[in-house]
Amino acid sequence: MLHTFFNHFELLADAPNGVQKLRELILQLAVQGKLVPQDENDEPAAILLETIKTEKNSQKPPFINY
Repeated sequence: MLHTFFNHFELLADAPNGVQKLRELILQLAVQGKLVPQDENDEPAAILLETIKTEKNSQKPPFINY
C-alpha cells in the first residue's frame, strides 16, 4: 500500500483539495497509531493521561511574589 501511495503521490497532491485530503489522511493514520510500529508494552493512553493528571494535581502551585 505504501509503495502504491508514493507512486501516486503527485496525482494525489495535485487533485482538488489534494493537500488538505493528504493532511486529513495523515492525521487519521496518526490517531489510529498506524504511522509507526506500535509497542505492545506501552501503557494505554487512558492510563498515561491519568498518571499525568495525578502528577499535575500533586504539584504545588508556583510561588508568585507580587
